[in-house]
Formats: sequence, structure tokens, C-alpha cells
Amino acid sequence: MSSLDFYHSHQDELVEKYNGKYIVIKTEEILGIYDDVSTAMEETQKHPFETFLVKIVSKEDTKELPHAVFIVHFPVLRS
Repeated sequence: MSSLDFYHSHQDELVEKYNGKYIVIKTEEILGIYDDVSTAMEETQKHPFETFLVKIVSKEDTKELPHAVFIVHFPVLRS
């Protein structure tokens, strides 16, 4: 199951608990709930080389028109 599929399968309960907050999901695991997108994106920096779903929890979000940002981190290699 993708992170977005996980979000949509739990959307009702997430909206009930966290409406308007930002969520970070890695596959089927919620890594955190945050008040703003900047703090949510900081969470992803703790896990290099991984892909996350960072999005606002909203009842208006649909599978057809998801409001999502996928983030992939590649650390900078220094010589």
C-alpha cells in the first residue's frame, strides 16, 4: 500500500483527530503530525534516502485530486 493509499484508507479518522494539521507518512506508518508544513518537512530530513508523503489533513482531499507533496532526500556528498 502506498502512503497516499494509506492516508485515504484512514482519512475519516485522521480528519476527526487532526483536521488542518500536516501529516508525515512513510508507506503505512505515520511519522508525525505537525501544525505547519515547515516543521513537517523537517521531520523528513531525519531519514535520508527515503520517500515520504507530507500533506495537510483535510476532508476536502479526494483520491482523484489529492493535495500532497512527495519528498525524496538525497544527502549532499562532499569531497
